Amino acid sequence: FKEEKVEGFSRNIVALYDYLRDTRPEVPLFERFAQRERSPDEPCLPANGLFAERLAHAGDEYALAPAQRDSLSHLLNGRAGDILAVNGPPGTGKTTLLLSVVASLWARAAAAGGEPPVIVASSTNNQAVTNIITAFGKDFATGSGPFAGRWLPDIRSFGAYFPKASAEAEMARTYQTRSFFTELESQDYLDKAQQAYLAHAAEAFPDMLSPSVADTVERLRDAIRGRQQQLANIEQAWARLAEARQAIQTLLGDDPQAAIAQLHEQLQACDQQLADTQALLTRFKHHLANEPLLYTLFGWFGPVAGKRLRLAKLQFDEAATELQSASSLSEIEARLTAAVAQASKARKTAEAQLHQAQQLQIAEQRHLANWQSVVAVLPIPDKPAAEITLVDCDNWADTSLRFEIFLLTTHYWEGRWLMEVGESLPEILKSRNKTGRKTLEQNWRRWMKLTPCLVATFFMLPKELRCKRHDGNGFVDAYALDFIDLLIVDEAGQALPEVAAPSFALARQALVIGDTQQIEPIWSI
Repeated sequence: FKEEKVEGFSRNIVALYDYLRDTRPEVPLFERFAQRERSPDEPCLPANGLFAERLAHAGDEYALAPAQRDSLSHLLNGRAGDILAVNGPPGTGKTTLLLSVVASLWARAAAAGGEPPVIVASSTNNQAVTNIITAFGKDFATGSGPFAGRWLPDIRSFGAYFPKASAEAEMARTYQTRSFFTELESQDYLDKAQQAYLAHAAEAFPDMLSPSVADTVERLRDAIRGRQQQLANIEQAWARLAEARQAIQTLLGDDPQAAIAQLHEQLQACDQQLADTQALLTRFKHHLANEPLLYTLFGWFGPVAGKRLRLAKLQFDEAATELQSASSLSEIEARLTAAVAQASKARKTAEAQLHQAQQLQIAEQRHLANWQSVVAVLPIPDKPAAEITLVDCDNWADTSLRFEIFLLTTHYWEGRWLMEVGESLPEILKSRNKTGRKTLEQNWRRWMKLTPCLVATFFMLPKELRCKRHDGNGFVDAYALDFIDLLIVDEAGQALPEVAAPSFALARQALVIGDTQQIEPIWSI
């Protein structure tokens, strides 16, 4: 960096670079960001993949578009060290995607019952990050009914903003900053918040008599998991129905009814063929039984044998060449017996084919009935179950089930925050000036229960995650490396690589959102 830039906010970035150079820690996301070779391509997930993994949605009016849905699925399918890049011009819904990413990760952690994820959105300039924080204040839908909005007072947004220290007082008037959390972590607010929370809980769960915060939290988690199971049921039912339809398609083609009619005709033809061959064999046996005794006694004599053969052949149509060409009575009987066996085998094959086709149809009807049953939890318009697809359900689930999960998740984490602060407020107040990594992580996890995303520029983020560690002689500077669960880079086209890079060492996974058609940033080095 230029000398004068290091004196400004860049010194936070340079300090983190120095720390990484000196300590050489294992930070997979930073290493992925900095690697020279290109990572191998991976196959894309199928459309509407991870249906049940996409747990929450930010609104009850509009569903995600297919491209947004694909982006969310691939992010949720990511591993530590993965970077997902999402490109699109203005107005293509990149911010909407960001909201659903945060909502889904927040809900997934609630269903699991552990700690909330640490999600940080960042960019290089204040305008980009305040755009994000503004969206977190107004773009999450409120909903209606007892679960609508927030159950805790004075919380205006689902995002928090950590600006430079000199701007804290001014920014705190508009955004939820560090001082916002400090004000909430007090006995006065705790008492007021708990009273408001339990009043909402009593309205939402009228069957619970005098619910406690812990009871409410457990009930909310059960509700989240119940809706999560409904999503899983829809996904599984569709997979079974699609498999049943594919089996019919493979066996019967594009017109199953015509194919089954043809199998019926084939079975009838086999029945007739078996009856005809059995009749011929019976007629032949009757003929032998009615022969004069002398013919049987002198059958060894050539002329008699010839006469017996000619008389036997008269029992059959001249068109039956196989029988007319036989050279002995035993050969005729063998051929007739073989024909009966062959006709019987053909009939069994035709019967098995028809039975298999009928069973596939029965299975499809059973899976269709199950499909109709599981999709009944969605706001389905007047449309037959057989015509409803997983794409339809994805759209309906966004604005119903997944939005409900988001509201339940909000109140679940509010309750968890009340429980944590209620149990450990003295320790929280006592640790205000502590700078160890353990305290830093506890603070951030606690804050994430109220605001699932925190926003800061790349110039400020290293400072926010700087901590102290004991090296044997005293305390030295360190950083909470590999701590952020998801780092979201917005307006990535404007973020200089060397400015953004060190923040990647603080995170496990990254979502990079931008527009390749934007004007490139200006380098100052």
